[in-house]
Amino acid sequence: MRNSAYSGNLGFVIALILMSAMTLMSYFSVIPAPEQESHGFLFAFEPWRIPRPVSVIARWLLIVAISVGMVLVNRRYNFIPTLTTLHASVFMILCAADPGMSRGIGPGILFAVVNLVALFLLFKAFRHGGKPSESASAIFLIALFCSSGSMFQYAFVFLIPLYAICAAMMKIFRFREVGALVIGTATPYWIFFGLKDMSFPGFRLPEFVPFSVAPGMDNAIFMIYVSSLAVIGFLLSMKNIYSLLSSNLQLRMLGRGMILTGIGVSALFMIDASLVAVFAVAVYMFTSFQTGYLSGFSRQRGSGWILSITFLFSLTFLILMLNGL
Repeated sequence: MRNSAYSGNLGFVIALILMSAMTLMSYFSVIPAPEQESHGFLFAFEPWRIPRPVSVIARWLLIVAISVGMVLVNRRYNFIPTLTTLHASVFMILCAADPGMSRGIGPGILFAVVNLVALFLLFKAFRHGGKPSESASAIFLIALFCSSGSMFQYAFVFLIPLYAICAAMMKIFRFREVGALVIGTATPYWIFFGLKDMSFPGFRLPEFVPFSVAPGMDNAIFMIYVSSLAVIGFLLSMKNIYSLLSSNLQLRMLGRGMILTGIGVSALFMIDASLVAVFAVAVYMFTSFQTGYLSGFSRQRGSGWILSITFLFSLTFLILMLNGL
């Protein structure tokens, strides 16, 4: 069978089966998972109080939905130089080794969804030639989503300057977009403080945990897994950025935006290691995008090897975490 077949529907189905099997392994094992509870500037994010099987199935469905979204965004805007599903297949396998798969829905998966939506909005604005109305709407919505998320998990606030820089690099961030950014950021808090009948829970600042203390924290294997993927994603980005130099203008701009955002999210994880469970799914997503670029620039050669290596890498770490090592 041709290697390129694994970058299409066959690879996607195989990855779906592997993710399901690994999720069952986590579910029926006693596996330590990072604490899902976290706090934002105003509220604490707590896991939804629903039965564990329902929560796990809901997370599984959301992972599949994000994977399909990754494929659809590429098919619409062609930021990867081929119509491939390899990046989505790799993403599902990487997610399968995450201890959170056995715990259900947490802030991390919502953080990844916001990142995917933000990329879609930026790419849409760029495709429309950076029209002021399109660009301002995109920046406003990105700021609105991230600011709303920061009420419950402060990690979302770091995405606002990150996507502003990304938009500036794509040349769709001007004076009008600055205003949209400020208004979008302020709107959720303006609405909240305008509700007089609601009691103010108290503003809470984040408490950063430097990455240097990560080896001594609980779930060290999980942190090694995520940090390893962040490094792999960075190395792939450095390789792919040279390939982008010989591409057309649209591919170069969208590709650079994707690489900048991925590196930025990985850097956030290094700044605050306590949020590993929040950043993890986004790190999987951006690293997976880089495998899509790698396959696309090589005309889909080696897709089977990429899937195989990804599976062995993820399965090894899953077994280590299942055994509490």
